[in-house]
Amino acid sequence: MSKLLKLNISEIRILIASIVLKELGQQITSENISNITNMEIQHIRNTLRSLTIKGLLKVISHPTVFSLMASGGREKIYDLAMSIEELFDRYPEMLDAVRVIQEEELRASSKEEFLKKVENLKNTNLGKMLIERLGEKRLEK
Repeated sequence: MSKLLKLNISEIRILIASIVLKELGQQITSENISNITNMEIQHIRNTLRSLTIKGLLKVISHPTVFSLMASGGREKIYDLAMSIEELFDRYPEMLDAVRVIQEEELRASSKEEFLKKVENLKNTNLGKMLIERLGEKRLEK
């Protein structure tokens, strides 16, 4: 297997946001990632495309003519292309990032600790706030 390139900070932020969205039962879309990270939507789309090319994310739904008319958007839906454990094993910089992540509810010193925190995210203030924020953004449309 060829040597893996390191992930940049934007890729790591978007992968962590994708893990969070997946655990909260939300779709991984550029819009949802923007809602929880406040990152610029075009930057997110470019990074999602890069992560897809690298094989870390996969597109599970392309917008169709019907969905474009129904939603008014052109959102692709993504999924992780591998398990969270495999991401952390292949990319040690993921663990480096969660060791210093701003959100205390997600900060962890090991892969196992991060996995436990992600599994319990719905029960934390952060998880509840993110679910509420995602719901509010849908209602604004």
